[in-house]
Amino acid sequence: MNKEIFANGIATIDLRAEKCAEDQEPSQPTKSYDEAIRATGWGWYNVHLLLLCLPIAWSAVIDTTSTVFVLNSQECEFELTMFRRGIALCVIYMGMIVAGPIWDTCLREYSTAYLGKRNIIIIGILMDALCNLFWTYTSSFYTYVICKFISGLIVAGPLSVVMAYLSEFHAITYQVKFTRWAGLLVAVSNIVPAALAATLLHRADWLNFTLHAQFYPTWRIYLLINGLPSILGVITACLLPKSPKFLIAQGKREDALRILAKMYRWNHRDSNCEYPITNLKHQEAKKRPIGELFADNFQRYKSVFSAPYSHALITVLFLQFFAMMGFHVTRLWVPPLYVTMNHFRVLTRHLYPKDELITMCEMLYPRMQNIDHTGCTYVQPKVEAAVYVNSTIIATTAVILGFVFVLLATTRLRKISLLVFLFLVAAAGCCVTNWAINIPWMLVTVALTIVGSRVAGQLIVAYNSEILPLHLRSTSLSVINFVGNLGAVVGNVIFGILIDIDCSSTFLCLGVCLFLCTIMPVFLVQKVKKMDLDVVEATRF
Repeated sequence: MNKEIFANGIATIDLRAEKCAEDQEPSQPTKSYDEAIRATGWGWYNVHLLLLCLPIAWSAVIDTTSTVFVLNSQECEFELTMFRRGIALCVIYMGMIVAGPIWDTCLREYSTAYLGKRNIIIIGILMDALCNLFWTYTSSFYTYVICKFISGLIVAGPLSVVMAYLSEFHAITYQVKFTRWAGLLVAVSNIVPAALAATLLHRADWLNFTLHAQFYPTWRIYLLINGLPSILGVITACLLPKSPKFLIAQGKREDALRILAKMYRWNHRDSNCEYPITNLKHQEAKKRPIGELFADNFQRYKSVFSAPYSHALITVLFLQFFAMMGFHVTRLWVPPLYVTMNHFRVLTRHLYPKDELITMCEMLYPRMQNIDHTGCTYVQPKVEAAVYVNSTIIATTAVILGFVFVLLATTRLRKISLLVFLFLVAAAGCCVTNWAINIPWMLVTVALTIVGSRVAGQLIVAYNSEILPLHLRSTSLSVINFVGNLGAVVGNVIFGILIDIDCSSTFLCLGVCLFLCTIMPVFLVQKVKKMDLDVVEATRF
């Protein structure tokens, strides 16, 4: 029988199945959540939980990428000018910019204290699935913008707690290993839209069908398939258990012990009865009003931008802004530009001498200038599969090298040296892209920019731990993510404007910005003294 006992004024729960009652000690000391979760170890339960969360994490990444491969198919229906293309590509990041600070300063802690992270995730992924389904069938540019903006609010809000939720199911000693491998599995989702496009979109009429007098082209089916992870995520989110930490805070220590014992059984392949902890301390979470949470987090932001951290942090923010600008501009613009170049080869190349060398911008310019955005009086040619295969190769390379470089960046000096190298590579690739006459060379130069800027952004996030004490790192990470999203928005909007004015200068300007970033890491060499972890814990807000 379950018993509730009181020891030293602390309410505890003594939970053990009746069949184990004869084996348990008559009196056991109470244990905290940290001690209880440490006793569960690491194993199949954690892997199982990560797999359940993968569709949710994948949907957040795919939401930012799926639009890229259908822009050219939508240019007639959405009347897409280059400026509108820029807005279409970055509107989801606008939503992240709006939601990020609000969520991080007060809403996250306030909502999770009452609802729990699991319920927040369920609400978020359900809303995201509805947005994906709705915008798949819309034929209005403005409706699309609203849907993607809401998706950005969701990605930076409720869906941002997925990793924090998973971290409550393992001890802090496993955090580094978990973050590394979970990050790799989530990053694989960057490959999915490109690989799916290579399978479906080059076959223009393959999946076309009409239902109830409504015509559905292949590109809408492509978007619908990209929305499947969010639909699957709704199902898997409902299968997630409540966090033991949340249950303890709610006073449901018996339920928490059941989950902890189950984790122990899965991880150790042993009986629930062998779980060594039966008494849990009641650690009730303090539910603070939003005003108090806002004031507390404002003080954290103030500390982050004060001495001795401000100098290094501003340098890091500068680097992150241009790293994410370079990454998202090339990642989001290159696939539709490659499709436009495909149209040039099919429709216009025969008008030029066979031996004439044509630059990328010369391929893009006639197509951009001759599109009638007010009507659908032209038929797009078939897109070669190689256009999407190239994007798949670039995405795969970025994921693999990103993982490898983060493993190599084990010291402060290595991180700084790699940042200089990666920004130099990205800048060189961007500057020469227009003059790489052959398609394979264009692929190489674009890959250099995408991979270099992406990996640089990952190293900048990793460098966050080098300049700030533990209790301020989550706050500084929020600022870094905000600035990175801002770089994505500014870069895509400006790129969409400039490429209509002077295509070659647009790539050169981006290359120069990335080249300036090769100098800035030098300012990070000045060592920032870290606070002792014991002092950090003692001075935690």
